[in-house]
Amino acid sequence: MSVITTPIETLHLKSALRLLPRAVYRSQRIQVFPPNTFSSFSLSSPLRIDPISQGIGSRNLWRRYASDNFSEMGLDPEADSVKVAEKASIVDTMKKANSILPHVVLASTILALIYPPSFTWFTSRYFVPALGFLMFAVGINSNEKDFLEAFKRPKAILLGYVGQYLVKPILGFIFGLAAVSVFQLPTPIGAGIMLVSCVSGAQLSNYATFLTDPALAPLSIVMTSLSTATAVLVTPMLSLLLIGKKLPVDVKGMISSILQVVIAPIAAGLLLNKLFPKVSNAIRPFLPILSVLDTACCVGAPLALNINSVMSPFGATILLLVTMFHLSAFLAGYFLTGSVFRNAPDAKAMQRTLSYETGMQSSLLALALATKFFQDPLVGIPPAVSTVVMSLMGFTLVMICLIHDPNTLSGLIGTGLIAATFITAGPDATAMAALDSLQLSEPANALSLPTWAVHVSSVVEWITAMALVWKYGERKGYESWKGLSWGMVPLLGGALCACTWHFFYNDESLEVLVALQAALTVIEVQGISVFPFYRRESECSLLGDSWW
Repeated sequence: MSVITTPIETLHLKSALRLLPRAVYRSQRIQVFPPNTFSSFSLSSPLRIDPISQGIGSRNLWRRYASDNFSEMGLDPEADSVKVAEKASIVDTMKKANSILPHVVLASTILALIYPPSFTWFTSRYFVPALGFLMFAVGINSNEKDFLEAFKRPKAILLGYVGQYLVKPILGFIFGLAAVSVFQLPTPIGAGIMLVSCVSGAQLSNYATFLTDPALAPLSIVMTSLSTATAVLVTPMLSLLLIGKKLPVDVKGMISSILQVVIAPIAAGLLLNKLFPKVSNAIRPFLPILSVLDTACCVGAPLALNINSVMSPFGATILLLVTMFHLSAFLAGYFLTGSVFRNAPDAKAMQRTLSYETGMQSSLLALALATKFFQDPLVGIPPAVSTVVMSLMGFTLVMICLIHDPNTLSGLIGTGLIAATFITAGPDATAMAALDSLQLSEPANALSLPTWAVHVSSVVEWITAMALVWKYGERKGYESWKGLSWGMVPLLGGALCACTWHFFYNDESLEVLVALQAALTVIEVQGISVFPFYRRESECSLLGDSWW
């Protein structure tokens, strides 16, 4: 050990102290100290250092010195660490938004039962982009190696296919036969149950797997894509075998569905993660909360849209049969996988994945086939009920897997009891009148609350994004960013025109305005979210480091 006495060592210490203003600026972000601020500082006592440590770098020097002199500068490192911890906790909370999924699913179910118009605006045309967004969230949290690893498990893929097109049709035939022979329901009801068992797997099973076992989400996606791609051949044969009627499936429509819902969103997420990692890291904390809201719509909308089928004269019996069918499919997939992969290190995760794959069907496809090829409307009731039951049961299993805190479980039970009380008592007439005044039941109405919420929020967010772009250009001295802010004015005008046009010309044919509004909202939110990350990255670049 030695004592700093030589001019060379003193010069080395002064050069190290020049980094201190930047370091303080990085941690405090409250002011920038002039370079000569520390020129009058004197060492109260010589610093004893190891000569070897001089080769490690100068950061340890100014860190030790700064820790002794922060009090003289009026700075509190501990308070700053609390601020940083608070900022980090907000990001962590957003990342852990999936933990509120049980409450959100339960709340959306209750809301759809008590007041169906709250979800009737989320019509079938929104299902494809909604499911595509969930697949994008899966893709941005994965990489291409995960999907390559999925193809290395052909045994699991084959087992999922067997569960989808062998076990499930057998169960559908049994429950369809029981509906007619045991429960004395009309024959079209039994045909509808069998039709549900002939279709491919649902994309919601992929997201359910992602929530409980993210490592197996690519495997689930591969299994669902395989069953969907081959449905054009398998579904007509199964329908001919079980129902006695061959139902042709639209090959072009099926391929288009796979591209829109699965391949394109996942590829976009993977490419964004690969080519623009900073952008993907910036938007990743916002995806869980958006995915939870998306899932709530995907669960509540089928129940709200098919509430008449659920409340039909045969509704209770059909609900019981469809529930037992899906429950049997979930259990069959779980125990069949357990018997095959009992010695696998991820046996439990594999059981859950195959259970979701076997129990969750593309009931919307079955409903479309029933509406198109059967004259009797009763055939469409079981698929309509299945869209509700399949979603609720699948995410109920997700809730069971995610719940580890007894307080969360007790909260769910309490919410369920309160909801049961409201449903039993029935909604108050005054409350119904107040809800009707919001005009939620007319999704095409320009004065409806969802429409106004979309228009107003998009305009406000767009103005905020413009202000942030201008501020960033002003801080960094980039005139091009200010020009970009002015260049965003025509797009803001487009958003305002969309609001005005939708108000005066209220027509469902104005879907291009809805698409424009959605695109603008996505750009706005990304601009708002990415701005603080670019600012922090520029601050960290002063130290030659990256915070990512």
